[in-house]
Amino acid sequence: MCDERSEQHLDAELRNVEVPGELFARAKQVTQLTDAAIDSAICSLETPNGLATRVRIVVADASLDESIRLVEVPEDLLASLRIIPEVRRDSTLRRFVLAASLLLAMTGSFFGALGGLMASLRPVADAATSLYVIDVGPTQLMAMPSDPVRISSDKMSSPFEGRTVPVVWKGGPLQVDLVRIDATMTPGPAGQLIREVERGLELGRDVLLMRWDAYASPQHASQRLPELEQIRRPPRAGVDLPMVAGYDRSFLQRSSTHPPVFIAGQEVLKSIRVPLSTSVASVRRTEQLLKLDRVPDAQEIRTEDFLAVVDYGFAPPNGNDVSVTIMAGPAVFGDQDHSLVQVGVKAARRLGDSATHLSVVVDVSQSMRQQRHIDVVRDSLRTMFEHLGPGDSISLIAVNHEVTQQLDFATSEQQDLVSDWLAALRAGGGDRLAVGVQAGLSLALESPFDDSIAKELVVVTDGAARSSRGERAQLSELLRVAAESGVQATVLQLGDDTTAVAPSVDGSPTPEGGLHLATVSSDELSWKLVELVTGVSSVVARQALVHVEFNPKAVRAYRLIGHGPLATTGLGEEVWATDLRSAEEATLLFEVWLRDSLGDEIASATMHWIAPESSEAKHSGVASLSRYGVTTRLSEAPASLQAAAIAAEIGQRFRGTGSFELGGEAGFRERRKSASWAGIMDAAAHIAPEVAGREEFQRLLELARKMEEQRRHQRASTTL
Repeated sequence: MCDERSEQHLDAELRNVEVPGELFARAKQVTQLTDAAIDSAICSLETPNGLATRVRIVVADASLDESIRLVEVPEDLLASLRIIPEVRRDSTLRRFVLAASLLLAMTGSFFGALGGLMASLRPVADAATSLYVIDVGPTQLMAMPSDPVRISSDKMSSPFEGRTVPVVWKGGPLQVDLVRIDATMTPGPAGQLIREVERGLELGRDVLLMRWDAYASPQHASQRLPELEQIRRPPRAGVDLPMVAGYDRSFLQRSSTHPPVFIAGQEVLKSIRVPLSTSVASVRRTEQLLKLDRVPDAQEIRTEDFLAVVDYGFAPPNGNDVSVTIMAGPAVFGDQDHSLVQVGVKAARRLGDSATHLSVVVDVSQSMRQQRHIDVVRDSLRTMFEHLGPGDSISLIAVNHEVTQQLDFATSEQQDLVSDWLAALRAGGGDRLAVGVQAGLSLALESPFDDSIAKELVVVTDGAARSSRGERAQLSELLRVAAESGVQATVLQLGDDTTAVAPSVDGSPTPEGGLHLATVSSDELSWKLVELVTGVSSVVARQALVHVEFNPKAVRAYRLIGHGPLATTGLGEEVWATDLRSAEEATLLFEVWLRDSLGDEIASATMHWIAPESSEAKHSGVASLSRYGVTTRLSEAPASLQAAAIAAEIGQRFRGTGSFELGGEAGFRERRKSASWAGIMDAAAHIAPEVAGREEFQRLLELARKMEEQRRHQRASTTL
């Protein structure tokens, strides 16, 4: 049992003990949570359903309100609003003139009606008519009029060359030469076709050919329907940085644009891992909408897609799988002095070990104009031709309802012939795929090369053609001949899904005599063709990403161009990556604000990937950038850096991204860019000719030209 007196004595002694001075401070620290504990508690919370959607709606509404408030009211509109209309005073003379006008109008109507009534009561004499007699053979007129009819000759213009005979006809048979000029004959098939052509029928583009070689379903230019739009899910790709001071994560989530990152005092912010991107989907979407005189939504634009369009001509790897290049130069756009840092990656070219002859049949029917499929096929064939080996050859056949173009047995040395053939490739007309398959199989069987060379037949189509029973039988017979002759047949169908096995042309799933059908996307078509002509996989590096590290002693802040946030909440840890294929290029672009220090190294870049054959993790050598490698003159900057700056500027204009300027130790502001696109055209005029003359670079400049034309047209309409 406890002694109550002993406990009281113990309490008295404890109260006399002196409390250390540091005890209160340490106890207070125990009750305070650290930043790491707070971040962990926030990350562990489950996001309620619908919160991300509501946050996006709130942010979008706030951005829309801010954009509306920033719209400037034209001065001419304010001037017109201040004009107070003058009130006209009532006038006695005006009332008198109005009453007199109404009286005259009513009087004139009355007398006009009275005159018409009197004229109907007046007797009308028989009018003399003229009879034109033309010598085209005897015709006997047997009609008997009830009253004598006078037929006389008047001085009138005759529609036919002949003689006019004045006669008086009082009944009875009359032997005269007549011709009926009021008869309308029903036109036959040829007459109907000619009439449709006169009404606007376009035979080469708008007519659908039936399987029996007859024209049907005429469609006029005024009846052409707009192209159907596809709903695309946004790609799950982006970059997130840690939640630490120096990085404005709220700005990233609000605008989906990376802000400047201040790396002073934060070790985790000096490096960033960025996935490589080679897709150009948003560029194709922009071209499609501009043809319809529409502008894409900012959420549909990915700036890295515009960077991926240009062929920068990076140095190929020397004995390795990939090469990494880093370079820098002055910024082309913006008022504040800063620099651009470009990281370029190029994969090694993969060629096959054995020679191959590939006969490619391209469907160029009217349906291939949808979704720019014909342009995708043209670019894919150009990429395939670049991978031809010394012993490889290709034959190209374009077919709609007939063979429109054909190129026989082209080798890697005949680049001009292939370029001219691709430039003349157009879509339009009907679809009879069997005609092209027959021509392609004939070229494959009649190949003048050695029998040891592999022979393949490839058909590229969008799958919109509907074959008749006779065509399916013809295709089955052609495929049977191809199988017996050792020619492998493959059909590549442009679509969104991938299919491993597809039924044969006659509807039966038999492997013999059937086409090997693979549904490929627009980005995958070129690499599927490359794999068919080389016989090897086109993937050089899987899950490729670049690790870039900046030196805090030389760099004050940096900003990644493109590559929005990875997740809606911005708390995701997964890093999206892509595959790098044969001879493919990828690039990253950073805006960098340098310090006034003597730090030598500015940044370094290393690529990490997984080998496709062994699934082994690999990395490249370190590419470093020193301060002495940064030029201060734009004319001395690398041509690839200038091209990347213009491509990124075009993408950011469509995205609505402004110019960033630093202020203070860790502050920045985003300034709106000018509405004019003329600055981009001026900068492009001074770029190196070896880059400015490339087709893909001119493709981007064409988008800027169209936007400038639309802006000037809207401005002129507003002024009027």
